[in-house]
Amino acid sequence: MIPSIKTLDVVHGNERDVEIPILESVLSETKDGLLSVIDVGSRWTASTYAPALRNAFPKGKKKYTALDPVLDKDVEQIADVFIVSDLRNIKAIKADLVTCISVIEHILGEENRF
Repeated sequence: MIPSIKTLDVVHGNERDVEIPILESVLSETKDGLLSVIDVGSRWTASTYAPALRNAFPKGKKKYTALDPVLDKDVEQIADVFIVSDLRNIKAIKADLVTCISVIEHILGEENRF
C-alpha cells in the first residue's frame, strides 16, 4: 500500500507551515499521557503554536512552561511560566515533553552564523 501524501496549507509562508502541523499531530497523539511541556525558544509563538500548546496543556490541569532569552509578553499571558534565560544557562527542568521548534539555528548565536 502506498502511503498518502498530506498536503499542508500555506499560512505563514515560512517553515512554520510545516512545523506547526507536525507539532499539532504529535500533541494529538501523545497529550493524554503528558502533564507538562517546556517550549524552548518561545518568543513570537503567540500567533503561531503557543495556543495549541495551551490547548494540549490546559491551565490548572497541566503545566506549560515557555523559555526564551527574551521575554515575550504575549506568550507570557498564554503560558503558565515564562523563563527568561538562555537554554545553556538552565541547570535542570523536568517535563514530560520538550519542544524546540525552529531554534537550533539560533542556539550558537550571531557570532556562529554561516
